[in-house]
Amino acid sequence: MKHLRSAGLQAIQKYHAPPQLLVVILPADSVRLYQSVKHFGNITLGVATQCLKGNLARGSNPQYWANVCLKINAKLGGVNTKLNLFDSPSWIFDPSSPVMIIATHVRHPPPGTRGRPSFAGAVASLDSSIARFTALNTAQDSRVEMIQGLEGMVYELIGRYTWWKTNREKQAKSFPEKIIYYQNGVSGTQSACKRHGINPKITMVIAGGRRHVRFFPTHGKADQYGNCPAGTVVDDVVGSPQEFDFYLQSHSATSSTSRPSHYSVIHDENKFSQDGIQELTYALCHIHAGSTRSLSIPAPLRYAQWVSGGALNHYSPLNRYSDFNRDDVVSEDLGASSIQRYRELFMPVHNSMRYTM
Repeated sequence: MKHLRSAGLQAIQKYHAPPQLLVVILPADSVRLYQSVKHFGNITLGVATQCLKGNLARGSNPQYWANVCLKINAKLGGVNTKLNLFDSPSWIFDPSSPVMIIATHVRHPPPGTRGRPSFAGAVASLDSSIARFTALNTAQDSRVEMIQGLEGMVYELIGRYTWWKTNREKQAKSFPEKIIYYQNGVSGTQSACKRHGINPKITMVIAGGRRHVRFFPTHGKADQYGNCPAGTVVDDVVGSPQEFDFYLQSHSATSSTSRPSHYSVIHDENKFSQDGIQELTYALCHIHAGSTRSLSIPAPLRYAQWVSGGALNHYSPLNRYSDFNRDDVVSEDLGASSIQRYRELFMPVHNSMRYTM
């Protein structure tokens, strides 16, 4: 990473300020090099990085570069998309009752591996338009689905939300009064709120793909692949009569059959109507900073998947624990001791990167 550090020093000498962005061209097979770049930017220096594969960038069309620019703008703190006042539930924008969106995801090690941790990622909205997000991730016991340090993570996310509301938006109410949490974490969220001395109303929504469920229109409204249009909701025929659940097909397929996602509302202190939570869920599928199309799941969930997937970037590239493919990591330390070592070596993001993704 001495070359990146040298480039940063040259920028300081020339412009009398550190660089805001490092663009790095990588060879085709460069996983370890990619991890090194991300660790240097996000953990060590606190500078946004954008990696490009040389074979893909060379001769690319305008759409490729438009997608790259979307990513760069978001990394530099810009806003690409936000919820539309006219197409989203009106209560989202009520300043007297601030809303916070949280989503989490746990990524497990490959089957058959030993001594490898699972990584938990958590993201939360920061601003009133639900366009900016902050993220945390951590290492935990292998293949444990529940997030073990959830209370501490939610406590930190609420603190960041409050800081943003107070210092950036100058809002009179800085704490959330409604929290909508995609995935399950009722007790940890409630405990974190108590530590802050607040008592917001919490709604928990479990999102999961029912991979064998498909819907097809019966009245001639299919797209060219025979799919239902994006935004199709099924909540009365296939769902459970005892549960608050629904299917949402939120995206349009580009080449095949669309798969709906299944959502179960397992805890609802906000007393949302079915239409209200369905409208919110569908709206959140449209705000991913790196996409111009709606996603198959809400953008916060996709962010959480991305955050947990990038956890290895938090280990120094000089450390053998940053490479999941090395056998000598687990040959010496098996089981709990190895996972504890992963926890100890896990490094947080640089302070300057806490309010960007």
